[in-house]
Amino acid sequence: WYQRRVREAVVSTQSTGSSGINAEYGCDQTQPLRSKHCRECNRCVRRFDHHCPWLGNCVGERNHRYFILFLLAEDILIFRCLGMAWDTARSSTEVLEWLEYNGILLICAIVLIIGALAVTALSCCHIYLILHGLTTWEHVSHSKITYLKRWPEDNTPFNFGYCKNCFMFCCYCNTQNWEKYIKSLT
Repeated sequence: WYQRRVREAVVSTQSTGSSGINAEYGCDQTQPLRSKHCRECNRCVRRFDHHCPWLGNCVGERNHRYFILFLLAEDILIFRCLGMAWDTARSSTEVLEWLEYNGILLICAIVLIIGALAVTALSCCHIYLILHGLTTWEHVSHSKITYLKRWPEDNTPFNFGYCKNCFMFCCYCNTQNWEKYIKSLT
């Protein structure tokens, strides 16, 4: 069933000759399935996820798992810093005295909480996309991508179930050639 879905996605892409991006921003060459031309980097990226302003680089097939590790490490760091701020705070019975001792820690804690909310939300969003076999670009531009237009947004041809999606994301190190995969099935 999954093999048939991926095969249909490749056939619909072959009829257009591209992965479904706007021609004005694309490359002159035929792009592999699930790739996109990044305007910021001026290069094609396999299994394009997004261009990360924090890293100043594209997140794609070869570095996506490292980006997730980066987000998880940021989460751990932020929560550890919050713990250190909590442990460092002095107790006091009067509010003004407490603010005098802990004012800077309170400001730091507020900034850390805001950062924790943002980074944790981003981490959860990417974990959701991994579980569903999607990239950020495919999720956001689903209706514009040629090979995904025919599929409902909650069910793409690259969703092989939670376990297999996680395995393919975490443990599959080679670049995935979807076209070659389809040819081997026929």
